[in-house]
Amino acid sequence: MRVALSAVTVLLVGVVAWFALSETRATPAVDVVTPRVDVIGSDAVEPPEAPLAAGEDGKAHVLSELPESSTSAGAALSERAPHGVVVDDEGRPIEGATIARSATFDVLATTRADGTFALSAPLADGEALLVRHSHHRQGIHRPTSAQRAATAPMRITLISGARLILRVVDVHGRPVPSALVAWIDGDNLRIPYGEETIAERYELLAHLAHSGHVPASVLTLTDDDGRAVLAGITTEYGACLIDSDEFPRHIVPAITMPLSGDVDIGAVTLPAGVTLRGRVSDERAVPIAGAQVEVANDAIWRSRTGVSDAGGNFAIPRLPGAYEYALVVTHRDYSTAEQGPVTPDEFLEVTLPSRLDLLLRVIDGPSGQPITREMLALLSAQRPPTSLEVDVQTEWSVTPDASGLVAIPGIDRLGWTLALQCEGYRHVLFDVPTKASSTEPELVELWPAVDMRLRVVDGATGAGVEGANFKVTQVIEKGDGKTFHYRRVHARPGATSGDYLLDPNTLPTSGELLLFASVEGFEADPLSFGARSAFPDEHDFTLVPDLSSESRQR
Repeated sequence: MRVALSAVTVLLVGVVAWFALSETRATPAVDVVTPRVDVIGSDAVEPPEAPLAAGEDGKAHVLSELPESSTSAGAALSERAPHGVVVDDEGRPIEGATIARSATFDVLATTRADGTFALSAPLADGEALLVRHSHHRQGIHRPTSAQRAATAPMRITLISGARLILRVVDVHGRPVPSALVAWIDGDNLRIPYGEETIAERYELLAHLAHSGHVPASVLTLTDDDGRAVLAGITTEYGACLIDSDEFPRHIVPAITMPLSGDVDIGAVTLPAGVTLRGRVSDERAVPIAGAQVEVANDAIWRSRTGVSDAGGNFAIPRLPGAYEYALVVTHRDYSTAEQGPVTPDEFLEVTLPSRLDLLLRVIDGPSGQPITREMLALLSAQRPPTSLEVDVQTEWSVTPDASGLVAIPGIDRLGWTLALQCEGYRHVLFDVPTKASSTEPELVELWPAVDMRLRVVDGATGAGVEGANFKVTQVIEKGDGKTFHYRRVHARPGATSGDYLLDPNTLPTSGELLLFASVEGFEADPLSFGARSAFPDEHDFTLVPDLSSESRQR
């Protein structure tokens, strides 16, 4: 019995020893990789002997080693993607820094709370990274081959910026709380100014700054004492923008910042602003309530809006008084009115004309008979490039009556363009008359959408020619002469060599058209026809040698 127990004991000890030896053999040795120390803006390829790096201020900054958590995380990620850590010039991890491709600005990673990151895509040889953070100087990092292969972590150091301190007050010296304060580098920062609140604009700016779409911007909100501190300004010159719901937007220009340190510019007084007032009425001087009044000045903001009351009166407050504005007044039941430039010191009388429906009589071009089938009406308005640009587009289905008469609602005489699309017919596009009439319909001819048959032949042999190119010139008559627009058009090959089929809906829909067919070294007379007229069923282009090209070659 004792002999049997001893044998079992020996067997168990042997099995345990064998497992322990196998586990020891299966555990690989871990190589400790000294992390590379990188300073943004440095082109060094090999790591320095000591973890010291010179900052932009000329001082030596001691850079700490990778945090223990990030080192283990980097080891786990080393087989998957390039990775590393971003720290400031005192060795503290930076959260929320973006790492992007320097050539395309594609964001590949954002640092975590401990400053670590892992890229979402591999890096090509020689590819550099753009590293950004709103409170630090941005720069370029060039990974080594080991870092690109994810066998060594990156350690990237961003240099902290300067601080701007100010206090925002009104004309009576009272503090202005919750005002948005932003540092802008030149004209890189534009804030939409409509009905959104300061908090919404703050979130928008924070998103733009964080995503890198706004170069060199720092922003904050004033506290209850009107005090604001902008930390991490990384540009030497710029301006300070102050935005408040109670005051007009204000810009403090020409601020010079050091590379680091504090600059206290003291109290900034916001102007009280002025109010633009006026009245909206119709053609009979009857007040119009609910009209939308929009003013804009691109130098300050995009637009601000107001609404007319029961008496047609409107007031848009908190405008800087030293500017001129463009004014647009709209109402769903009236045509739109535009005025400008206007100044806040004048009382504006705005008249909205009655809105008229556009009457069309749609007929079949070849027969002259009315078209009564359903069609798609596409109405768009593109105002001329002013401080208030509008691109409105509306489409709906309309059906003419037995005589081809159809009414298109919503015409406001501001340069509307109408497109009609009817199955089996070519599209028609034309400018709506500026003085629409409610009694006289506009005649619209629709032509069948049959393919234009083209044939390109060699003038010497009469054989069909393949590989021809087609170009159309659109000639539009204007008061000051003619304008010419060129574009390539595509025609698919026909059944036999030299035959082509051109879709007429790919051609311009207005003006006189000149259609050219060309082959290298040859030329042919163009085909002339009207965009709104019947296209020829087929046309031959006879190619002859291009003598002008031969003379140029000689």
